[in-house]
Amino acid sequence: MGTVAHAPLSFTVVAAVVIAGWLGVFALRERHGRRRAARTN
Repeated sequence: MGTVAHAPLSFTVVAAVVIAGWLGVFALRERHGRRRAARTN
């Protein structure tokens, strides 16, 4: 597990939620952007 094994569990959970949220927002923006680009072509 590397460095995460030395971090408190609460910190690890918060970091995981933040990363998952960022990835979700990024995926939604990419999906929305590709739909818009497909319409203009």
